[in-house]
Amino acid sequence: DRRILEAARAFGARAELTRPDHRSGTDRMAEVAERIPADLYVNLQGDEPGIDPAEIDRLIGEIGSAPMATFRRKLALEEAENPNVTKVVCDRHGYALYFSRAAVPFVRDVGRDVPRWAHVGIYVFRAEALRRFVGFAPGELEQAESLEQLRALENGMPILTVPTAMRCFGVDVPEDVGRAERILEER
Repeated sequence: DRRILEAARAFGARAELTRPDHRSGTDRMAEVAERIPADLYVNLQGDEPGIDPAEIDRLIGEIGSAPMATFRRKLALEEAENPNVTKVVCDRHGYALYFSRAAVPFVRDVGRDVPRWAHVGIYVFRAEALRRFVGFAPGELEQAESLEQLRALENGMPILTVPTAMRCFGVDVPEDVGRAERILEER
């Protein structure tokens, strides 16, 4: 969006416009990566204005040998049924098994305490993983959930999820704008 481009340039950021036909933010980032070579690329989703810059640096440091990494945070009880809050289920090593807009995992036995995680909209990609990712066609799960990270999982690309205590917030619907403005003013 030209307005975002101009706002970013106004505070000194290097900003570029991408073609309007991309399916996702990661696809847009890959277009820019063709022009700007690097070992790692960070895709910070524009609807996550509360991400702490120090946590971005920490995620970059945590990627290790994974092709891509992202954050997960504890899911608040009131968020479990909200389809605008993406949930993630992980294996014992912190790798994503699945992302969903649904309340996962389903806990069959009442009273059983199972960790529940929300996904935070940031990704760190190794350059080769980014190139592979955008070469994959969107799969059925990605299209059904409208979650681009499922494209990686559907094609066998592991995603490391790093726990964070950061309480960020997504701006997913118009009603979230006022809340986001209040939170940012308080900071």
